[in-house]
Amino acid sequence: MIKEKKYFLYLIILLLIAFFGVGCKNKPPNKVELINVPTNAYRYAAVEISLSTTDPNKDDIFYVIDWGDGIVDTTEESFASGETAVVAHRYTNVGTFQIKATAKDAKGNLQKNWSDPKSLEILPNEKPTAPIISCEFNSAAKNALLYFTATASDPDGDSVCFQFIWEKGKKSKWSNFVPSGGSVIDTYRFKDAKTYDVKAIAKDKKGGISDTSQPLTITVLDEGYVIRKFKTTEEDGFLSSPAEVDVAGEKCIGIGCFDCGYLYFFKIPSLDVKKKQNNFVGPTEDAYFASTVSCDNSYVYAVENNVVGTHLNILNKYDLSSYWYYPTQNDTVEITTAICLFRGYAAFGCKDTLIILNVANKSVHRKVFIGAEINSAPVENGNDEIIFGADDGKLYKVDLNGNVTVLYDFGSGNSFESNSPILDNNKNIYVANKNIVISLTPDGNLRWADTMETEVGQLAIGPDNYLYFGTDGGKIYAVSLNNGAIKSGYPVTITGASFSSAPCFAQDNIFYIYDTDDEVLYCLENSGKVRWYCEVTEALATAAKKLEEPSELISPLIGPDGNIYIGASDGVYVVAGRATGTPLTNSPWPRWRRNNWNTGSLR
Repeated sequence: MIKEKKYFLYLIILLLIAFFGVGCKNKPPNKVELINVPTNAYRYAAVEISLSTTDPNKDDIFYVIDWGDGIVDTTEESFASGETAVVAHRYTNVGTFQIKATAKDAKGNLQKNWSDPKSLEILPNEKPTAPIISCEFNSAAKNALLYFTATASDPDGDSVCFQFIWEKGKKSKWSNFVPSGGSVIDTYRFKDAKTYDVKAIAKDKKGGISDTSQPLTITVLDEGYVIRKFKTTEEDGFLSSPAEVDVAGEKCIGIGCFDCGYLYFFKIPSLDVKKKQNNFVGPTEDAYFASTVSCDNSYVYAVENNVVGTHLNILNKYDLSSYWYYPTQNDTVEITTAICLFRGYAAFGCKDTLIILNVANKSVHRKVFIGAEINSAPVENGNDEIIFGADDGKLYKVDLNGNVTVLYDFGSGNSFESNSPILDNNKNIYVANKNIVISLTPDGNLRWADTMETEVGQLAIGPDNYLYFGTDGGKIYAVSLNNGAIKSGYPVTITGASFSSAPCFAQDNIFYIYDTDDEVLYCLENSGKVRWYCEVTEALATAAKKLEEPSELISPLIGPDGNIYIGASDGVYVVAGRATGTPLTNSPWPRWRRNNWNTGSLR
């Protein structure tokens, strides 16, 4: 009896399955309706049609469209039952075409009946040429703003617009129309460090779309972006060149603050404040440190401006305690240059006089009257001889006995403003004045001279025995130390830039140069290829303060960690470098003031 009941139950289940299987049989979508098809369109234009249908089982729907030109497409994406779909197609021939469509559900069940056809007339039109795209740089830092240009022509003379294809899933909006042969500029930031192939298409006024351009390869590097910042108050700025200072065995950078008179020492690499040193008169808007910070084995040197006058503040390097204040706090001089340090001496310009201090004795070794204002930071040649320029256009050499020699005369109309001489291992001298660069023997005989189109900035020597410098016209030069011949691949032109600071060389054949006007740091390979640029204050400050007179002596410092430390108008920034990009050691003068201590001495 039990077995019979079990068999009866099985029979009921089978009947229910059969009943519901027949009742729920999958059915294809209903016949498609072409809702909107234009009566005409132009050749190569994207023709959009709209269509719709429903599915008895409420399945999603794929549309199959016969465009009438031999091409049958199936939509890649599905649409909900009853949803109006919009699809597009480009015709490459002129004529009248019959468009029809059908549909299949997500299970593949196809409606065998096509929609009622609709006619479309394709009118004559030639598509624009494939765009030619360009970018000033083909490598960049992460998140750097890159400017791209696209240009194309239309055979019919129609105006054209452009769309950039930045990366997968990222496109620009269509640009405004420009005349045939014209160009547009658009910008983009790549967030990840990898290689991108940027492309573009053009569209004419009739909707004709060009072929896709050839790809423009952009390499985005994991460097050249701001990784750390010390932000000052709204009124502060760091318009001086930092020095690397070992404070109680801890590596720091020392840098002067422009407003409110503080001398800061930041830990490397954290940028935490190790110490903040007051100006003599205390925090006040009339006190500031704006010159290059320097140090030697024992002391740190910083030029301090305050309501009393100008003083040289000398600190014990180990603990940053005060050592000597020159002149006395109630006296004043007008220090006009960075400090040159050698063998326990500190030399600097004070208006028309070169002052040489004996630091160990806290005494003035000698005051040498020149008779012309000294604004060119002095350097020492390893023979206790100090070389500098003055505003009478002369390059001077002074020894510790006070003997003065004129090494070269540019003429009274070519006064030295801030350019400082530099030296090679043979003690040959290189100096720029206005738009002229010269090289002299140690005794002042002219080796060679070059004239540039615009004023020349500070100089540095690369590891390849070339002299590197920028100009205020945005060009970067590398010229032979031997004869001034321009290196292959140079000059490099950076549109809109202006360079007065010295290049700064890293150990791995890379150098940096800073546009102090716009606060942009550029990174180049020694070959002349631009690797990246970093808009320093723009990166973390949307409204960074710009001081009216940015110091021409600002120069980046490469830290022992390979990162770059920069003073700017609203703080101190750390820009990501490379572990291999530590400061260059095999060059006689690889940066402003020669070394990370800013001694300005060949020793």
